[in-house]
Amino acid sequence: MDAPPPEYSSVVVPRGGNLPCCHDGTDGCEIHNPNHVAVFWDASLPSNIGPRSKGFIQTLLGKGNKPTPTPSPNKHDTIPQVWSLLPVHSSTHNPLPLVHPQVPYTLAFYHIHAAMTSPSPDLSALHCTGTSPRGLTAPRPCITWSITPKICPSLSPSPSASPPPTFLLAHTCSFTIPLSHGHPHSHSRHYRATHWLSSIGYRAFRPCPHMTTFRFNSVREASGGSGPAGAVIGVGYGLENVLGEKMQDQWRSDLHAASGMGPLLANVSCAMCYTDVSVRFAVRGGSVAVRFGVFKDLGAGRDPREPKWVGAMGLSQERVNIRERGDFGRLRRVFEGM
Repeated sequence: MDAPPPEYSSVVVPRGGNLPCCHDGTDGCEIHNPNHVAVFWDASLPSNIGPRSKGFIQTLLGKGNKPTPTPSPNKHDTIPQVWSLLPVHSSTHNPLPLVHPQVPYTLAFYHIHAAMTSPSPDLSALHCTGTSPRGLTAPRPCITWSITPKICPSLSPSPSASPPPTFLLAHTCSFTIPLSHGHPHSHSRHYRATHWLSSIGYRAFRPCPHMTTFRFNSVREASGGSGPAGAVIGVGYGLENVLGEKMQDQWRSDLHAASGMGPLLANVSCAMCYTDVSVRFAVRGGSVAVRFGVFKDLGAGRDPREPKWVGAMGLSQERVNIRERGDFGRLRRVFEGM
């Protein structure tokens, strides 16, 4: 990891930063820019999502070649702005890895630094919601996502110590896996996920740089099913980390609550960074509803060399445990209350 530039602590001239949900000059989530008006956007700042491509007709008409206007940061009073006192540098402006390619959220250290150093923190600019992709036209999950920031007191092993508050971030992704019940002219009673094999979107979740894949492997009628009315649906899912360790499990509709999202199935925590994961399932008509949560502790936001931020970015070359086992599940409990 590159060291911060020498002027890191001396730069005091504020500069505009991009909203995490903005990846071109008219982008934004359902909270900040639902009508896709022109917003402040600095194309020089790193992003992990490319700008939206122009349509074929727009290109023919010449509309795809016009530069996108970049208004001043105070042009739209209804859209919150991000101001940063940090210079543009890889350590402060490279974005956190995506949890899923269809959840377009670019969060960098300067976003957290702005919130944590403000005398009256306003997290509204970092709270984003959306649905991806808009207008489902391909066999991939349509994900309704919400990303919620929170500032909490840090836990200290010493009663006399008073560590600075810490910045937490929750990703909640909800989607459905459509089911088909055999061929309409056959006597098969086996459920299968519609378009399952043609979509890699169900296998593209990556909670943190150390959990390389969290995939939903199969959806089928489990042993004990007795037709559509009493079918038992099983969802197989698994996780693999950078050490090559694998976890496999299955959710069954007959063993968990029939209403709501059911009890917590997976309570997975990373020991190499401060990330917790939760998964819930429920059968809803002809589909399985899934709620996938990722919860992160990103540190105090004072220095990009803090272990929590370095771990979340996956920048450390040493794959060592930096987290005590007793801390596992803490982040999930803050947001889910259990």
